[in-house]
Amino acid sequence: MGKTTRLKRSEPGHVSVEPEKRSHRDKKKEKVEQAQQNRANEKKKLQSALSTGNVDDLATPAPKNTIKPTYPRKRNDH
Repeated sequence: MGKTTRLKRSEPGHVSVEPEKRSHRDKKKEKVEQAQQNRANEKKKLQSALSTGNVDDLATPAPKNTIKPTYPRKRNDH
């Protein structure tokens, strides 16, 4: 799917192209799709390494993102 563009006319004869703004939902969707693709690629690598018997070819697990503790927001007492 290509990005659609909106045409903006400021002067007669002058046309500028403005890329469509991406919503947060689109960014999240792309991120999820990328993660699924990465998982599929890792699974393929693992299966091929196991089928050939090359333990050295096994991918080392990627370090997981550590969850940073969320501290409660400081309340301003009025």
